[in-house]
Amino acid sequence: MKELLDVDTVVRATIAGHSIMSIASRHECSMEQVREALDEFSRKTPSPSNRSMVLALECSRLEMLEARFFKKAIEEGDSTAGTLVVKFRSDGQPYWASISRRRSEWTSRR
Repeated sequence: MKELLDVDTVVRATIAGHSIMSIASRHECSMEQVREALDEFSRKTPSPSNRSMVLALECSRLEMLEARFFKKAIEEGDSTAGTLVVKFRSDGQPYWASISRRRSEWTSRR
């Protein structure tokens, strides 16, 4: 068993769609250790004090992706890219607008 399980490695594997069981098997550790790594990650991100910053950064990343897919849809006529742009723009609004609504709902609950 490895001494220290890297939280970032566990988070990346989870985001990539790997199960807790497969992560534990790959890193020769227990499923409980994987859960503990994920719990540690969730305690740090996002905290109430930095939630707005995290959301703003994520919105910026998604807007960059949207711009790339939009360009591909227009210049190359790529219908899949066009579909993704439509999904990014729920209700015809940029993604950040829907996040902004959710953010105000979250902050009003505190």
